[in-house]
This record gives sequence, structure tokens and C-alpha cells, in this order.
Amino acid sequence: MEIMAHDLLHEDSAQKLRVRHKRAAAFKARRSARLAAKEAPTFLTMLSKAMAAKASKFDLSGGSTRFQAAVEAAGFGGSSDPGPIPIQRLRKLAAVCGVDPDAVDDDSEKRKMNNYNFGEVFEGETTSTGRPSRASTRIRRSYNEDVIAPSFDEGNGDPNASSFPCYEFLSNAGLLDDFLTLVRKAGLTAYMEDERKQYYMLTKIFVESFKFNNKHFNPTVAFKIYGNPVTMKLKDFCAALDIAPAGTARKIEDNPRVLLELYREITNDDCRTIQRGKIRNIQLPAIKYFAYYLATSILGRENTSNISSYHLAFLIAALTGETPYHLGSVIARRLSNKGPIYGGIIASRILARLDLPLDPTDVEIPPVRLDIAAMKSHQFVTVDSSMDNIVYRMLFADGDEREVLLPQTDLFSIGRKPWSRSKEEVDEQLKIQGFHQQHDSEDAEPSYDYTVTYPVASSSTYLEPGRSSSYYGDTTSWGPWE
Repeated sequence: MEIMAHDLLHEDSAQKLRVRHKRAAAFKARRSARLAAKEAPTFLTMLSKAMAAKASKFDLSGGSTRFQAAVEAAGFGGSSDPGPIPIQRLRKLAAVCGVDPDAVDDDSEKRKMNNYNFGEVFEGETTSTGRPSRASTRIRRSYNEDVIAPSFDEGNGDPNASSFPCYEFLSNAGLLDDFLTLVRKAGLTAYMEDERKQYYMLTKIFVESFKFNNKHFNPTVAFKIYGNPVTMKLKDFCAALDIAPAGTARKIEDNPRVLLELYREITNDDCRTIQRGKIRNIQLPAIKYFAYYLATSILGRENTSNISSYHLAFLIAALTGETPYHLGSVIARRLSNKGPIYGGIIASRILARLDLPLDPTDVEIPPVRLDIAAMKSHQFVTVDSSMDNIVYRMLFADGDEREVLLPQTDLFSIGRKPWSRSKEEVDEQLKIQGFHQQHDSEDAEPSYDYTVTYPVASSSTYLEPGRSSSYYGDTTSWGPWE
């Protein structure tokens, strides 16, 4: 009798266990079905919002109509419950709509996490999962430093227009000949003369998706044109930009001797490292203007404050005519990193090279020139400068500054080395010029305040009597040498 009772108890426990397992399996099946059914509508909702935001931002008509047509073209038929849909088809739909699929995926994942009910995990008696496998991560840091992955949603923003030189400003400042010489020696003449139109979405998607793979025998670049992935050989990339594929394509080491020596020469022997330098530290105005042009037009992703090895790789070519570094790979590496977007001309040239159509809904980026207003924002000239009175702000390593009326062809010529000037040389030159200006003018008034204003900061006639560059505040607060 006891044995029979024991068997019945055991059978009852086994039956309960089978029921629990059956219920757990049914729950898992229902939960999987719910998640699968939600996958496509969530993606479609996020994509619809992205298209609506795009249409609203640029005041485009037909945004919703285009989205609906794309949905039907992708085989969804406008159904509110399309059921489980392969992710490849969903990403294809995003590409058709001109929206970055990765951005939609990220928004969709965030939305799913916010709405996720973690109680379901415990109710279903499922085991918790550990850290994701390496294969499941979308992008991870590579130990091969020659493989540079694109960054997503970090350091990216609205694209800035690639700037064009302002020839009127350069001519009035006496810098045009030196600037054109730098452009010619760097092999950028054809690129500089190309002032084609730039476009918002084309530039943004191109730069944010750009990556560089520096293989030993076949280096390539990869990017997207309106969501369409493209892989191009580095030599073809250089051909599209009219840049000669010469020099080493290896990654530039930290503070290489040749670039460090160049940096110290153009900044009047600043002893700090390249990474801590500023473009404002460059002394000769033609070289400094060329550096700003590089930052806002050539390098694609650059800030307009700090100098870098990328600038110096171009500057050594522009000043010496030699190309120790592969300038095409320099551009590719810079595009692959973070920073403000300035790659409009590059993207437009690549589009033309591939003979691909322009999206008719894309919006043109208004052109920008490095004119006197831009140079004021870079503290290249004084705030009171005009096209008839261009006053250059020349900074020295000790934080002292001189304000020099341009043009100064002899003083600032790049044809005379070293490519910087000492404070004593500048002061002596300006003192001589002040002497001749005073005695060559018949009605010149005595410069009774000359010894007050000149030794402190400036010989410029633009300053009020008794005021120097310290009028603009303590120069140490600008932090160009930090």
C-alpha cells in the first residue's frame, strides 16, 4: 500500500512538472510570436518618423507619399500587420527612403528596450544571458590600426559647407601669390578650382559611413551613397579628387621628427607637441590661411582650431614640394575619424566619378568662402578690419601679439626661410616702415604716442592712441598654447 502511494505521488509530481514545462514552452512561443509581430511595425514606425522629420526639416513636399510608395514597393502593401519580415527587406526599405538604416535600427532598439517588460523573463523561467558574443556586436575596436571603422551618432552633426578661397581677400591682403604657390606644390590646383554644388544628405551619409581599409597590396575605402554601399580602391579615390597617389600610406606616428621640425619652424620654435598646437600659432599669414582651407575643405572632418599631423602632412608638401605622405590616405584616415563634417566637395566629386544620380529631394548646402568675415571668426584679423584696412593678428609663443597692416609682401613672403619671424624682426621691420611713412608724408603729424602703443603690441594705424592688443583682453585667456 505504501509503495502504491509513493508511485502515485511520484506520478503526480511528474505530471505537474510536465504541465509546467508545457506552459513555459507555450509562453515562450507566444512571446516570440509577439516580438516577431512587433519587429516590422516598430521599424516601419521609426522609419516613417525619420522620413517625416526629414520632410519637415527641409520643407519638402511628398515625404509621406514617397514613404507609402516605398512601403508598397518593398512588398508590404501598406498592411498594418505585415507579420515577421526579414531584416534585409526592412533595411532595403530604409535605403529606398534615403534614410540611414543603422540610425533607424538604433532608434528601434532603444524603443524596444524602453518598452520591455523584464517581468516576462522571470515568469517564463528563462535563464539570463551574459555579455554579447563578439560576432553579435555591430562595430568593435580593431587591433589592426590600419582598419578604421566608421563612428555612428558620435561627433556627427549637420554637415558644414566645404569652403572656397576668397580671392578678393587674398589679393587685398597680398597673400594670393603665396597661397596659389602652396596649392600648386601640394597638387591641389584642380581640386581648388572645382566649386561644384554640395548637398546635405549626400554629404552627411557619405562622411558618417566612410571607412578606410589600408591593406598592404590593395587599400580601399568604403562608404554609402544615399544608403547604397560602395567600395572603391584608394587609387580610384585619389583619381576622383585629382590627388597624386604618391608617398607612404602608413599611419602617421605620434610626433614624427620631420613633422615636428616643420611645426616648430612655422610657429617660431614652439616647443610643444603637435597635438597641443593651434592653427593660430602659425605665423606667416599665407600658410595660416592655407591651413584653414585644408581644415574646412580638404580634410573632410576637421575642427578649425587645433593643428594636427594631417595638416602638417599637406603643409610639408605645400612648402617643400615633396610628398613623404600619401595625401589620399591622409584624407581617407581623417574622413574615417570623428569631427565636424566638411566633406561636401569630396562627396560630390565621388558621386560624379561613379556616375550616380543625385537624389531630387536632397537640399543644396549654401556655398561658403574664407572671406574677411570668416577670418575675423578665426581671429586671423582684427574685428575692425575691412577690405581696405586688413590688420593681421600675429601671435608669439609667449602670448604676445602684434597687429600688422597687410599687405607685407617682403616681411611675410613664404619664399624666405625660416617660415616664421621673430618678435624682434617684426618690431624692427615695422619700426622702419613707420619711420618712412612719417617722413614721406608732407603733412604727417608727430607720432607722439608711438612709444606708447608700438612696444606693447602694434604699429597698426587701426588702433586708437594708447591702445594695444591687450585691449582685447588678457592674451593668456585665449589659450592658443594650451
